[in-house]
Amino acid sequence: VGRPLDVQHLGILHRMMERLEIHRVRGHRVGIVTLDLGGYVEELAPLVSRCLEVFELPLLFALFGEGEQTGRITLIARGDLPGFDLGQALEGLAGGGGHATAAAARLKDRTLLEAREELLGFLRGVLPPAARARDLLIAPFFELLAGTAVAAAKAQLIAWRVNAAPVAEASGGRVVGIVTRQVLDAALQHGLGDRPVGTVMTRELEWVAPEAPADEVGERMLARHPRFVLVGDPAGGRPLGLITRMQLLRHLHGRLEDFEIRLDHRAEQQRERREKIARLLEERLPPALAARVATVARVSREAEVPVYLVGGFVRDLLLERENRDLDLVVEGDGLDFAARLARAVDGRVREHRAFLTAVVIDPDGLHIDVATARSEFYRAPAALPEVQMSALRQDLFRRDFTINTLAIRLGPDETPELIDYFGGRNDLKERTLRVLHSLSFIDDPTRVLRAVRLEQRLGFHIAPETRRLIDVALAEGIFDHLSGSRLREELEKLLDDPALALRGLDRLAELGVLSVLHPGLELRPDVRARLQAARAAFDWYVLEGRTDPPVQAWPLLLLTLALDFEAGERARLADRLMLAGAVRRLLLHAPEHLAEARAILAT
Repeated sequence: VGRPLDVQHLGILHRMMERLEIHRVRGHRVGIVTLDLGGYVEELAPLVSRCLEVFELPLLFALFGEGEQTGRITLIARGDLPGFDLGQALEGLAGGGGHATAAAARLKDRTLLEAREELLGFLRGVLPPAARARDLLIAPFFELLAGTAVAAAKAQLIAWRVNAAPVAEASGGRVVGIVTRQVLDAALQHGLGDRPVGTVMTRELEWVAPEAPADEVGERMLARHPRFVLVGDPAGGRPLGLITRMQLLRHLHGRLEDFEIRLDHRAEQQRERREKIARLLEERLPPALAARVATVARVSREAEVPVYLVGGFVRDLLLERENRDLDLVVEGDGLDFAARLARAVDGRVREHRAFLTAVVIDPDGLHIDVATARSEFYRAPAALPEVQMSALRQDLFRRDFTINTLAIRLGPDETPELIDYFGGRNDLKERTLRVLHSLSFIDDPTRVLRAVRLEQRLGFHIAPETRRLIDVALAEGIFDHLSGSRLREELEKLLDDPALALRGLDRLAELGVLSVLHPGLELRPDVRARLQAARAAFDWYVLEGRTDPPVQAWPLLLLTLALDFEAGERARLADRLMLAGAVRRLLLHAPEHLAEARAILAT
């Protein structure tokens, strides 16, 4: 039985318990106390031992300051962790000493905060991992064969009572992909029930080595949000087992209080991130746009409705590119919020009730798109989506690429918060275009053209798995189901930017998409030279300031592409793209127009 504590030490123990922080370091619960005592106090070690016992911690480190002016700190450590010697650790940190379960050291010329950060960094480097991947893996595991039909695979997952499974080339063979019930449901909706699972699976797999620490597994889970991580050598392709999210959570958060502590710590990190995004908005937005964003935030607080900036605006903000297109998502009644916002900016509102969207137009002509958080489902491949109300995560999941799923919450909280559910921030850093699921191009083939346009405009690259999914969509003949008007709209956006058009056409040809528009479209050297000449002529026309007759880039380049076509083939292309009016006449009668132009130039 320990000696009774005097008033001074009892007060210190009480303050220690109030100041105690519990951290997860390499999977271990580690307590850290920082306390300024204003001077040197003896007999502190028993207080550390008592605190260790009360909170049932494996390790506790207490930093006692002796006054800010002195810069002197006493570090006392207690605990019992197999494979970890406290005496050796403190000797390495600060020349201290002791034995395996009790040690101490004296620190100089640093503040308590500096000492705390130094200690945490040191422990992350020297503590052994609490568990390794081989300790957490599940084996044997359920797997589907790549040749299994989609309908049969769905039935198998239901029978196994799992929501996702790895896909193997053959029984006990290489694992080549992953498929989820959500993807299988969507594939069945598209009438792909008889297709092999290999057609709709994703090949983006997360692997870890068997000796990888559990916290590395956690980092993989947080980075890409996979359903599971495979344990083994990816070169061999056959995992020893897999680790699911639930398995990892059981390890990391085995006790409720640990989970709550981790949530508190994550909340602190989120607050820091919100401060950063607030500064970003303040620094990078022009005053007029910043004022409109501030008004949106104010109306959100007044209406007590969560409102988010989304899409290309957030992407370009992080890339430091100019973008004045404000897109908002409202978790609630978006049409009501749009009406409130229109009154706040003294503007007008145009509603699209079928799609739960509206456009607010302020007195300066700035358009603010407002949408109710919604999910979309496609009744058939390449069809227009049907819309229903949803939460933010589902709203973002329906979008085309991860870099367009980033959102900034403007209200009702006071401080803006960046939200990234699908790894978009990391893909921005890696300059990668990645779809959110394996049926993305089946749902909407125009995303292929959008990928090319974004790739060329932003200087990004299409992720290998996304590139493979484009091939799958082409092999499935998915463009055959796409309406000519939607195809033309995306092609027009690409070709109407002369700076991107030629590179974009090269990329479409490389991906095999040009021939989908028309079998005769190809970029032979003579066609490419003709396109460059057309581009040069267009630039001259613009630089000369000529406006009569008005000329658009996209019909000019389309005409140049199809100039060698016979009359019937030009008509076929015009029909496929549902061309009308002057553009259709231009394409159909191109030879006559050229003959007239040559005659005029010859005189």
